[in-house]
Amino acid sequence: MFSLETMLDTPLLLAHQAVRRLTAKALSTLGISVDEARVLELLGDPERASMGQIARRAGLKISALSKLADRLETTGLARRVAGDDDTRRVYLALTPLGERLRAQALTEIAKSDRYLSEKIGSWELDRLEKLLAKIREKSN
Repeated sequence: MFSLETMLDTPLLLAHQAVRRLTAKALSTLGISVDEARVLELLGDPERASMGQIARRAGLKISALSKLADRLETTGLARRVAGDDDTRRVYLALTPLGERLRAQALTEIAKSDRYLSEKIGSWELDRLEKLLAKIREKSN
């Protein structure tokens, strides 16, 4: 029989937590969280996405994204914009400051990825990426 403790001690969950901690550490110098960096990354996409679409892509609940969007607006990184054709639809847009911080965050995340690649090795990393892609495919 499984206990809650052993269920939360699975290799994938532990790996996810370790990578998230490493990413959070890399982003800490910029003063943003992993979720904030993910949303900033998504906002850099040339195709505009609604709040609901951003929440799905970032793996966040819409209520969590709304709070995160409040923080991004308060810090001057993003702003809410009403839709052109439907003013009930709300979009997030990067400000110039948000664009600069997005670029810095992507640089820090790339450094973190390179560090992991060096520690894991290219063969193992390639195999891990294939396994994770298979898991994502099965979970959709």
